[in-house]
Amino acid sequence: MVDQNSEIDVLLHDYFQRNHTPVDTTGIEQSIASRVASGDTGYSLSGSSAPGHGGFWSSWVTWVGVAVVCGLAGTGLGLGGAFGRPTTVVEVPGAISSGSLVPVAACPGGPTIDRLSPGTRVLAVQRDSDGEQLGIRNPNNWSQLVWIAAGSLDIDHGQASPSTLPEGKACPTYTVTISTPPVEPSPEPSKPSTPNKPKDTTSPTLGVPTHDPNSFGNSSQNVITVSASDNVAVTKVKISWTGAYTGSGVMTKSGNNWTYTFVAPGSSSGNITFTLQAEDAAGNESSPAVTTINYIYLA
Repeated sequence: MVDQNSEIDVLLHDYFQRNHTPVDTTGIEQSIASRVASGDTGYSLSGSSAPGHGGFWSSWVTWVGVAVVCGLAGTGLGLGGAFGRPTTVVEVPGAISSGSLVPVAACPGGPTIDRLSPGTRVLAVQRDSDGEQLGIRNPNNWSQLVWIAAGSLDIDHGQASPSTLPEGKACPTYTVTISTPPVEPSPEPSKPSTPNKPKDTTSPTLGVPTHDPNSFGNSSQNVITVSASDNVAVTKVKISWTGAYTGSGVMTKSGNNWTYTFVAPGSSSGNITFTLQAEDAAGNESSPAVTTINYIYLA
């Protein structure tokens, strides 16, 4: 009976190893049916323990019956579903294909961070969206997930297709925006300020006017002359007259002096008083200077 129990253990061990995929239970059912037909009800485990379990099981029939019932009820779910385990395939074992070293990336299609030698045993646990990359447990660091090309993995015989694996996350994408700060225009050089010139408030000065001759008559002419000065410049000297004749004019600059030639316009005799006044560019005027000439007209 010990040999029979060992054979059953082998059957059960094989069954539990493949519990994550649908399994054909025909072999187990036929084995149980043939033993029951021969009158074998199993070895009593009273007072002892079944391999790997406690002593509450009464025979191998009960032990195998549990497995068969779970197998029949869980054809679509798997034995793991009977105990609340997920039905999604979460791992596909295999080995790196023969040939050259296989690049390893940190994410699907990412840059190479390592290489695996042909024949290295790996466990695929994820796939990318198009199935071209497989996520595997890093053989050098089991807690790390790395990625290889799907075609570089030889899957163990009888294992599920990698298409049943859950889809992993793609490589993160980063957008780098380079902005160029606007070029500030160079400030225009400041123009040197022109200091304000002080306002000219100084009046010109006239000298004592002279005339030649001292007296004249009968439409002869007389020349009046005067000197003028200013802190900046004298711009003009005005002349006016009253008495026997009245009128006004502007003297002419001649060297350092200003002159005016007067001709009596008529036959009236008498004194003629001439008043002179200098002016500068700022509009300042000098004090008037006066001279008198006697005009005699002889009929």
